[in-house]
Amino acid sequence: MKSRIITFLFLMATIHLYAEQDSLEILAAIDSAGKVESIDEAVEVYLYAINASKKIAFDKGYVRGLIRLSTTFRKKGNYLKALKYGEQAVKYSSKKKLFFYLGILKNHQGAIYQEMGNYNKSIANYLEAEEYLKIAKKHKFLASTNINLGIIYKAQGQIDDAIKNYSKAYKIAKNNNMVVVQVNALLNKALAFVAIGQYDSTNRCLDLAIPLARKANYQLGLGTLLSTKFDVFMANNQLDSATRYLNLALQNHKMISIPYRLAGLKIKKGFLKRLKGNFTESIASCKEALLIAKEIKAKELEKSACGCLQKGYLKQNNYKKAHFYLSEFKTIEDSLKRKELSQILKNRTHQLEIQEADNRVIAANLGKEQEKNLRLKTQGDLERKTFMTTSLLLILSLVVLALILIFRLNRKIKSQKDIISLSLKEKELLLSEVHHRVKNNLQLISSILHLQSSGIIDEDVKGVFKESQAKIASISAIHQKLYQTENFGNVNLEDYLQDLIESLVSSLSCNNNIDVNYQIASYRLEIGKSIPLGLIVTELITNAIKHGGEQLQLNITLKQLGNQLKIEVWNNGINFDPEVSKKSFGLRMIKSLTRQLKGDFTIEAKEGTLAQLIFKK
Repeated sequence: MKSRIITFLFLMATIHLYAEQDSLEILAAIDSAGKVESIDEAVEVYLYAINASKKIAFDKGYVRGLIRLSTTFRKKGNYLKALKYGEQAVKYSSKKKLFFYLGILKNHQGAIYQEMGNYNKSIANYLEAEEYLKIAKKHKFLASTNINLGIIYKAQGQIDDAIKNYSKAYKIAKNNNMVVVQVNALLNKALAFVAIGQYDSTNRCLDLAIPLARKANYQLGLGTLLSTKFDVFMANNQLDSATRYLNLALQNHKMISIPYRLAGLKIKKGFLKRLKGNFTESIASCKEALLIAKEIKAKELEKSACGCLQKGYLKQNNYKKAHFYLSEFKTIEDSLKRKELSQILKNRTHQLEIQEADNRVIAANLGKEQEKNLRLKTQGDLERKTFMTTSLLLILSLVVLALILIFRLNRKIKSQKDIISLSLKEKELLLSEVHHRVKNNLQLISSILHLQSSGIIDEDVKGVFKESQAKIASISAIHQKLYQTENFGNVNLEDYLQDLIESLVSSLSCNNNIDVNYQIASYRLEIGKSIPLGLIVTELITNAIKHGGEQLQLNITLKQLGNQLKIEVWNNGINFDPEVSKKSFGLRMIKSLTRQLKGDFTIEAKEGTLAQLIFKK
């Protein structure tokens, strides 16, 4: 008897030893598959690990294999299979009450729906992940889940919800001494405050995060924090502080050496140098950024670099190169828009495939349920059995027919919505292209006038050409603003008037020292009124520069009076003389344009010249 017990214990120990050895081999196979270059070979290894784990009831290997398999299909863009294997792992983990793996899986599925643009399902999965991870007490993954939720809420414009989740993540990370996670939570929270313009709150988050990143030697996060500090100071026009943090960010980059980050910092440097008037250094920095962006094929960075170069060359009055980089900017912008549209259609296709798969599962489950009910009914007498069977078959037929009709109707509606959405996008692209071409044609006319005026000796005649160019530029600027925004019906007056006046001052002033002060509120005005308004402002600024002294001061004010807008242009040049101005073509043109706006225009001498225009919005 004693020898039998010893033999039995020996056999059980041997079985346990082999099972443990198999488990280690399965985990090793899963880990090694992640290093395989061929995706198909990796899939084969994961399928082997899943089947082997199932045979020896190895829960960890089975679930991890399914997670890795789902992740592989997600990387390939095959979201349908990624969700299929993820759901298989969820069902198994739910049955075995593996709460940690449930949290990981729901996080994974939330990320898939996030990539597909289905934010509602993404949030639902992240919230489930949060609950499972709380039960499992896995604080690191719980904090990361809250950060993921914050990112989704921010993308949807729900900034308050985003900030709440970032705060929860920071608190969890702080309580569990997870420094890197603390930094990531604070960084995302700072970016959320930037989105709503709360720069004081942004600075508090950044000032808290920067020492933590340095303490943890988290150079990647530190670089992003320093770059964000630069953005905040730039938004507040604190150029010296912005310069200091940009230099710190560039020093930090030497330690991490990421080309994408370097290109972004070079563009920021170019922007800063341009604001400081160092146009040559600005152009050089942006050219370096453009080369890096082209090497790594980062189209967004290429676009930003081209935009910065165009503005730099424009400041140097090098219109040929400015036009070249503007064309490059537009070409890249169009390419990105087409890519975005293609991605939207691709995500929609994935969603339709997933919906069709769900419908098939629902139909299959419904069929199984009806079949079960049918077997229960067969226990009655023959007459009742025949009646009930016929009834159930009829009901089943009606349900299936209804499901087919509903499915076809949904597919037709979705197809029509996709066609309408695509058509709308195409029309928006076409309208943007129209504005772009109108602007290019106006710039071509302006260039022709410039070429013709270059051979004219008479300064008065040359001045007439310059004034004509300025009027054309005012109209061209409106079309430029329209194709650079998604709103083709009206123009942001603050951006438009400031860019217009800066362009006029740059092109018309020679030896004048001009100080321009703006008090322009942010209003949007329809294009039909923006063009005459731009021509009026152009005429007033042109006259001010033409007749002003060497120390010219310009004050431009735009404010709302009820349902009207009032614009004032004052300069400290020669006082307005009504007698001389009676024969002025410019004044007649202004009055004609004022009638188009159905407004009132006055001009008077007031320590210089003050012009006022009031019209309905």
